[in-house]
Amino acid sequence: MRIFFTASLRAKQLGFEKSIESICDVLATHHDLYAKHIQDQNLDEVRQWNFDKRLSYYNTTYKEIKKCDMLVAEITYPSVNVGYEIALALESEKQVILLHQNGNQAIFDLIHAEEYEDQLHVLKYREGEVIEKLELFLKSLTASPDKRFTLLLPSYILNHLSKVSKQKKMPRAVYIRKLIEKDMHE
Repeated sequence: MRIFFTASLRAKQLGFEKSIESICDVLATHHDLYAKHIQDQNLDEVRQWNFDKRLSYYNTTYKEIKKCDMLVAEITYPSVNVGYEIALALESEKQVILLHQNGNQAIFDLIHAEEYEDQLHVLKYREGEVIEKLELFLKSLTASPDKRFTLLLPSYILNHLSKVSKQKKMPRAVYIRKLIEKDMHE
């Protein structure tokens, strides 16, 4: 799985670098990790970037998020850039894991949780337990690769679907999945 990791560069300056390194180590163990924009940068250097350098960074970030399967963000220290990257991943239908140590719920007020309930996962952790929690959660995500899809149907089709699913003794979703799979193999 290809994972894009992001965190606040300010967090590194405030002594959070060890936690960021631990998270990157866990992610890189079994996955293809893109995190050099966090690992190789510091806030003072970024503040000195000219327009072309900032544009290049944006384009690279955009492409990497589009290529990834999942975005993992450490959000204990809020960042507008991290928020933008989270929004881009959600709009690109990527899985998103938000990690945080504090009880600050303010950042979640900006997220439409219902709209992204199948994509957005929030893990609160204490120092020293991020490795165990993250590994366990990643295993659970990779164990269930199915994704939810909402389908709006007119009532006459829904009635027919319900009737057929009762006759075939299978859930409606399974019946629809079988029809699609049959169509794919023809």
